[in-house]
Amino acid sequence: MAEEGIVRRSVSSADIQINPLYKYVLGDIRPLTEWLQNKPFIVRFIVGCLRGLGQPIFLNNPISGTVILAALFVQNQWQAINGILGLLTAMFTALALGLDKSGIENGSVGFNGLLTGLHIPIFSINEDWNGYLVFPVILYAAFSTLLNSALGNLCGQWTIPAFNLPFNIAVLLFVAGTGPTNIHFPTSVAQSTDEIEVWGTRAVDWLEVLQGILRGVGQCYGCDNVITGSLITLATLICSPILFLHAIVGSFIGILTGMAFAAPPSQIYAGGWGPNSLLVCMSIGGFFYVFTWQSHLLALFGAISGSLVAAGLGRALSDIGLPALAFSFCFVASMCLLVTSESKGLRRVPLNEVSYPEEHRRKMKPSSIGAQGVIT
Repeated sequence: MAEEGIVRRSVSSADIQINPLYKYVLGDIRPLTEWLQNKPFIVRFIVGCLRGLGQPIFLNNPISGTVILAALFVQNQWQAINGILGLLTAMFTALALGLDKSGIENGSVGFNGLLTGLHIPIFSINEDWNGYLVFPVILYAAFSTLLNSALGNLCGQWTIPAFNLPFNIAVLLFVAGTGPTNIHFPTSVAQSTDEIEVWGTRAVDWLEVLQGILRGVGQCYGCDNVITGSLITLATLICSPILFLHAIVGSFIGILTGMAFAAPPSQIYAGGWGPNSLLVCMSIGGFFYVFTWQSHLLALFGAISGSLVAAGLGRALSDIGLPALAFSFCFVASMCLLVTSESKGLRRVPLNEVSYPEEHRRKMKPSSIGAQGVIT
């Protein structure tokens, strides 16, 4: 009984120190969700949009979303406006179709529209502030919402999420359906080249490599500005230190993989090898698996695989004028989630219980279940 009392006191003391940060800043900020339950819909909708800004990198946090919003405007105001337009279009489409209300309030129905709106201007040949571009942004963002619902139901039969596959399909169809000769919406994708930038002709600029890690984080939103990448990295840290760790490690692994395969230095420094490996690493390392050393190793292997698949797919598609986007992330992450293992260290988080890594670890780590039973 005395030992149990000591355990109770130590736990309550820890709660006093951790709870203010744990509840009101980290993760999904559950007290805010509870406070919003009886508030007007417009307030819940705005918070849902802010949450949606972080959903491309698994951040269900309005504070992180606000930081990311600022980061997008640092990158390019026109691109940011189109991203917001895509997000709002996707959210209103979900409302009009009566889709899952919780998905609207946590922003998960809108982030594919956000990514669609951010990437359509990237592939547009026309200069910024081309008003015609809002029409495909609206149409394809709405289409991504339909895809999100349909693919979510389809993939759910295998207990895996659709990830950002709807955005990938929508943007791929836009680029394929327009092309460089289109009168109103000419598009262009960088072609693969056999011209070799030899690393031996100049020393590796490790400062550029470090900046490439941050740019790799930003590339998840189609952004190559190092300040933008730094702000998005900060937003990740605000929401979840575990996701922050995997974002940095995943982006760095992508860069190392690119260097090992003699990728052009310009691609490495721009963070082009980072986003797919980063997203795989984040999704496997603590978001859809409980964070353990086994899931961490799987995340590292998945990050390398994501880079390799992205390289091959990117070269194949660029030769026919199409972007590879994040298809490799969707493929590799799905394969990692479909792995069957008898190891207790690889424990999948049920899709209806997904929150954030620290919460998953607190609730579902095998060693902590017994401890919680003793404490209570």
